[in-house]
Amino acid sequence: MHTTLDVSIFYILSFESGIKGEALLINACPGPVRPGQICPDIPYVGLIQITDENGLPIAEISTMDDGSFQVDLPPGSYLLTIPSGDAYPIATSQPVSVHPGEYSPVRFVIDRGMR
Repeated sequence: MHTTLDVSIFYILSFESGIKGEALLINACPGPVRPGQICPDIPYVGLIQITDENGLPIAEISTMDDGSFQVDLPPGSYLLTIPSGDAYPIATSQPVSVHPGEYSPVRFVIDRGMR
């Protein structure tokens, strides 16, 4: 039996749990990187897609200018993904468990691909 989740209910309900984090671009210096060169991480400003444990889309959120993000979600298991049709940036999907009354911390690291 396959059940379809009506995600529109998430926009009506308010939860006291969810995900709170930051998304950072690494390897952001234009290459080639010289020995001893410091290449700081920079905030990722863009979209993050959230699906549930069954792969159903739950939300698409935008990060703030400093790379931070927060979304209210009911307790459960989720997968965060950076949507990209290009080779870069590269980001491994991030699994997150949300527990009742808590905001699960996430540090989403995205490889910009510059070397």
